[in-house]
Amino acid sequence: MNHLLEGDHGKRIAVIVNDFSEINVDAKLVSHTTDRLISLSNGCICCTLRDDLLEELQQLSEAVDFDHIVIESTGIGEPLPIAQVFHMDDMPGRYRLQEIVTVIDAANFWTDYERDDLIEDGEGNPVQAPLAPLLVDQIEYTNIILLNKTDLASPEQLDRLDGYVRNLNPEAAVHRTMRGEIDLTLVLGTGIYEYEGAELAEDWDLNWNQDSTTGEADEYGFTSFTWLSHIPLDEEQFMNLFEDWPDGIMRCKGVVQFDSGHLALVSVVRDSLDLQLLEPVDAGLPEGEDILEINELIFIGRGVSATAMQDRLEACQSTVSTAVVPA
Repeated sequence: MNHLLEGDHGKRIAVIVNDFSEINVDAKLVSHTTDRLISLSNGCICCTLRDDLLEELQQLSEAVDFDHIVIESTGIGEPLPIAQVFHMDDMPGRYRLQEIVTVIDAANFWTDYERDDLIEDGEGNPVQAPLAPLLVDQIEYTNIILLNKTDLASPEQLDRLDGYVRNLNPEAAVHRTMRGEIDLTLVLGTGIYEYEGAELAEDWDLNWNQDSTTGEADEYGFTSFTWLSHIPLDEEQFMNLFEDWPDGIMRCKGVVQFDSGHLALVSVVRDSLDLQLLEPVDAGLPEGEDILEINELIFIGRGVSATAMQDRLEACQSTVSTAVVPA
């Protein structure tokens, strides 16, 4: 997303960022070179927040002069219901959907595909919930597929994944990327989304009339929790967390401050940590805007004990203090 927004394309871009968790960390970390940024939190724009998305798009078309809107959905959402928004009400007269882009974690795709976790259904009964159907839906209804993190996947993994996605969606353009970097003309303003015949897609009517109170989070058992703290962390103890990372936590992101004074951007996929230190403390943050309290982490997963993880994080809090002695 930031690569796209910071690109030398001369376009005025508005951004809508959706986060499944109650605090939209993604909206805080996305590049502030955009002309307008809207945050939609605590739900999926493909289901429980779809009406909100529709309303925001209608208001945006009247308030801002821009060339493109980029909508970043939560990773557990499905693209088809989002595309349907552009067929609703007066939207065809306001916008033209240009393309749907799906980014795949090439290094971890097959691990997720083979997951079959035990979750609770709406009545509290344990049921098996494989992730494969969600991943298939995300691949089948898209125009452009980016096989990202190619530097972390083996050639055999990439070839297997490339063949699989092309078989599922032979019409989609498939590109291999590292850190999401790609020629922007391949993913922005292509006009390859086809309105004609869109309603013939499988499950079109089902998604059109879906209950807006439930969605993929309920179906696949995803939950999230937020950890906030005003106490800096001991960096070594924090890093030790990843030696025994809970399997149920599939995503963690946010910002922490270490007792050294450094801020760090945190992005965790499974137990793979991407830590970006910022120095000095306010480096890289939007001027005049507080990005966090001190520590602000979002956790997304299935069957996760929030209490146990919070206890482990609190154990990482620094005990360093400064003593003041009277003269």
